[in-house]
Amino acid sequence: MRPLFLPFIRFLSSGLQLHHPPTDQRDSSASRKFLPRVRRETLILCALLLIGLVLRIIYTVEFSRTPFYRYPILDARYYDQLALQVAEGRLVGERAFFMGPLYPYLLGATYYVFGHSLLVPRLLQILMGLGNCVLVFFIGRRVFGRAVGLVAAGLLVLYKPEILYEQTLLMEVLAALLALGAVYLILVADEQRKAWWWLIIGGVLGLAALTRANLLLFMPFVLVWCFVPKRAEASARGVKQRLGICGLVVLGVLAGILPATLHNFLAERDFVLITSNAGFNFYIGNNEKAKGKFLIPMNVDMDQDPSGTRIAERALGREGLSSSEVSAFWNRKAIEFIRNKPGVFVRLLTLKFYYFWGREEIPQIYDPKLMAGLTPLLRWPLVGYIFLSPLAILGIVLALVYRSRGKTLLLLFVVAYVLSIVPFFITSRYRIPVAPFLALFAASALVIFVQALMKRKVYGALAMAAGFLVLVVALNNSGIRDPVLEEAQFRNNLGMIHQHLGEPEKAREEFERSLRLRPLATAAANLGTLFFEVYNDMPKAIYCYQKAVELNPENARMFYNLGQAYLRSSEEEDAIRAYEKALSLDPKVRPLAWYNLAVLYGDKGLFKQACAAMQRYLHSEPGDMQAFNLNIKYLIEAGELERAETALRERIAQYPQNAMLHFNLGVVYHRQGALEKARAAYEQALQLDPDNPTIKKSLELLTQDTPTTSH
Repeated sequence: MRPLFLPFIRFLSSGLQLHHPPTDQRDSSASRKFLPRVRRETLILCALLLIGLVLRIIYTVEFSRTPFYRYPILDARYYDQLALQVAEGRLVGERAFFMGPLYPYLLGATYYVFGHSLLVPRLLQILMGLGNCVLVFFIGRRVFGRAVGLVAAGLLVLYKPEILYEQTLLMEVLAALLALGAVYLILVADEQRKAWWWLIIGGVLGLAALTRANLLLFMPFVLVWCFVPKRAEASARGVKQRLGICGLVVLGVLAGILPATLHNFLAERDFVLITSNAGFNFYIGNNEKAKGKFLIPMNVDMDQDPSGTRIAERALGREGLSSSEVSAFWNRKAIEFIRNKPGVFVRLLTLKFYYFWGREEIPQIYDPKLMAGLTPLLRWPLVGYIFLSPLAILGIVLALVYRSRGKTLLLLFVVAYVLSIVPFFITSRYRIPVAPFLALFAASALVIFVQALMKRKVYGALAMAAGFLVLVVALNNSGIRDPVLEEAQFRNNLGMIHQHLGEPEKAREEFERSLRLRPLATAAANLGTLFFEVYNDMPKAIYCYQKAVELNPENARMFYNLGQAYLRSSEEEDAIRAYEKALSLDPKVRPLAWYNLAVLYGDKGLFKQACAAMQRYLHSEPGDMQAFNLNIKYLIEAGELERAETALRERIAQYPQNAMLHFNLGVVYHRQGALEKARAAYEQALQLDPDNPTIKKSLELLTQDTPTTSH
């Protein structure tokens, strides 16, 4: 590609002999004094921000009329629940952070002040989004010139995905704000020569990593950029000074991420730097069925086990794995796949790199294309990735031609971000933090193109136009989408939201629409739960659950649901098989599965199996006294009298005033032939519960030396 690439660059260079601002050019008059009059660029920027505010208010109203506004799902639900815990004062959780903690803690602060308002955080995110536009303007003006700064701000103001994700309870907009803030501070600090600036910059980079940990990869690029001085300062700024700057950046980053590391240690006594999701996400993007997009592995239940902890525990044969051990397990599985199929891995990397630049907004949680059906503003002719990406690539090529220190920093961020995302998987929302930087390069290409037209640089303008059209065609990856599947998933998500909001008829309609489009295991299971819980229609519930397990035979929760439906229909044999399958796939799927299975075994006289199942239930629910006494009954019937006696003595030491414990101990003694001990236990039980007819009758039977049974 090199022989073809270099002539193209030379052609652009020769055809575009335009004024290009020198490295990090700034308005000299602005640096000398403050001008009292309002500049034209300020008025234009304010007009752009006003347009952006109006668009965002319109979209807020439109979005508030959708079910997605009232009930966040998946990652947004995780952030919402964690924020509620923070608002209640529970600052340290039970596990290390699985996703970036900064956003849910800020969200929790808004809940603490304003209550569980879903409007306030969205309004704050609108301000963040407009703040991103302002930072883009300042960065663009400093690096490229005023025109590029204004055009870049305008592109971001009108960027549809940005407007959409400002309404979601996700951290993308905050991540972009912190990344832009760090870059702007670096550009300023590179001129100010104040050491403490670099400590602040490191802190901002650390905070950015607390939103999305992959942003931490930008730090080594910043260190390299800082260590290589400007040409004019190569001799003025010594090696020791540059090393000191790098040290301050590292120190600031460590200070920024320290709260997360400390939280993770306090939660688990485990070293997790920021988040523990790297291994699991790496496996999602690198396995036998990976396609470069977010696809849930067949055996993973994202509702009950979103981190894949239970699967790791079963595979390793031990419980209580730490978050770092779970992440390491999934990372090993991904590496094993890469070693076994390096060619497939390289193809996946290439595919994901292409998806990153491709025009399509690959959905995860929110589908921008389908959201347009609910929110008309997304159908307006605003800026999309189909326009931004090709222009940004042209701008990057031109930045390589007209190099400067500021452009190099922006390029390093884009490179670092791409390298941090491509090994995993690509989604629409993952491109939001880098979109402002792409807008800067896109604006530079657009401004140069307009300048070429104005100066009648025909060949250069034609070359850019041709390059843009070629890129538009080349980046048309619409073939990767499956519109039918995506709409089926979208309808299923809508159904889940309606179900949680107590709107069963709307939920049923959406689930059925989803299944008509494409049979999805989750949609079938959700519809089955609706028939089970709301309509009490067991035949239809069983049919839906059977369909769900047929579509996803590795999902334990679906087999559990099927067992519940069979049990309520008094189809005990089928219920046993469903519970056994569920528990073989995931012994922790539901504690109630062990309880129900134990009762079913006991009803069939399979007392040893009943004991084993009830013991598993009591391991999860040790305080359930009814289950404990039932387990004692099974132990007695199975002839395990010594085990029953030991268990009862231990429990009586904890609950000496429980009459049934003393009574069951009397039953054990009676079965053992220790009649005096049995009498003493019965009398103690009767003293605690004088009106219990079962205890009275057992005492009468004891005088006749007649065996009794427990209750």
